Amino acid sequence: MHVDFCEESVVYLIVACSSGITYSAQAGGVACLHPSVEGAVIAAALEPSAQRLAAAMHEVSCWHEVPWLLADVERANLVLGEMRFECFSEIVSLRLDPERLGESVEGWWWVTFELRDPLDGVTVQSRGVLCGPNCD
Repeated sequence: MHVDFCEESVVYLIVACSSGITYSAQAGGVACLHPSVEGAVIAAALEPSAQRLAAAMHEVSCWHEVPWLLADVERANLVLGEMRFECFSEIVSLRLDPERLGESVEGWWWVTFELRDPLDGVTVQSRGVLCGPNCD
């Protein structure tokens, strides 16, 4: 399966899990980092929330050397709370993963979230990555 993580206004949610598939993308702006995660792509962000997130990824985290400031985390979480995805399960409580802030860079944000099954209402806590456009 090929997923183009360079598409300008698309943001993908990758659930970190044992799947046998590793996803990687160029991230971190001009740092040209190549983080990876084993998991499954479960959703693509819908417009216009994907454009707002892509802009926030660039503005808030384009310099990977700079540690995350509290104001940046709060702004990112505000944008994440407005995200809408094309996905079978409802994705709720999407936030930056506080334990992995140091690994979250432009185009690659570690997040926590809940998946809620629309049929039976069961909710599962999950971790993963939002993979989006990178400035270069």
